[in-house]
Amino acid sequence: MKKWIRQWANKIAINLVGASAFLLPAQLLSQPLICSNSECECQNDTIESGFYIGASGGLNLLRFRERLNIVEEEAGASLFHTGSHMGRGAVANILAGYGQFFGNFYLGIEGFANITSSEDKVSVIHTQGGVTDTGFESKRLKYGYGVSLLPGYKLTDTLLLYGRFGRSKGRFEVNTSISLDVPGIPFPIVSVVNFAKKDRRGHDFGLGVEKLLGNNVSLRLEYTYTYYKKLVPIEGEEYKPQNNQFLIGILYRFGGFCN
Repeated sequence: MKKWIRQWANKIAINLVGASAFLLPAQLLSQPLICSNSECECQNDTIESGFYIGASGGLNLLRFRERLNIVEEEAGASLFHTGSHMGRGAVANILAGYGQFFGNFYLGIEGFANITSSEDKVSVIHTQGGVTDTGFESKRLKYGYGVSLLPGYKLTDTLLLYGRFGRSKGRFEVNTSISLDVPGIPFPIVSVVNFAKKDRRGHDFGLGVEKLLGNNVSLRLEYTYTYYKKLVPIEGEEYKPQNNQFLIGILYRFGGFCN
């Protein structure tokens, strides 16, 4: 009797194992692993928390507020001037970050690096007290990098409004050549010939919007304003840089796997 029960139990176990071996692969194959169509049960039609990478580019407007106080002691001449100039160029960014939703509220952290072609070239002529200043100024922002916090709010499942608050560092190149024409002296006095490379820290503020296009890919539009610490290439020459970026970018957010 016991022998018959054991044989019957073994047959049932063998049949169950065989059925499982046949049905389990079929069940796995019938379930999509990645959200690629409407039959997938996981959400792929909303911006979700997670890591992301991306790139952006656009217009870069670079403004310098300048203050020149040039003194030529040997000739007994001096010149004081204040003003502002703006240059423009292109900018290209690469970026990576992580964002987390708390309901509809959002908080992200993002690192970025960029290169720009923004340059301010100015030929200047100033006259003060009979002294004429003639010169050439070239100021350029070559590249930058930084880290930002991105607080935001999800307006819809596919639309995110966010702000940017961060710190960055930029590499500036300043090339200045200034000569002074002084009454009573038959030749101009070269007062300033200077080329300098300076790194300056800045504070970033921005506003942007992200639109999910599908398949974890988003389109981003953003404006960012940065003001940097003042540049003092040499004594008597001072510049306060301000940067404006108008950007369009593409993001890829990792995720989209069905549970």
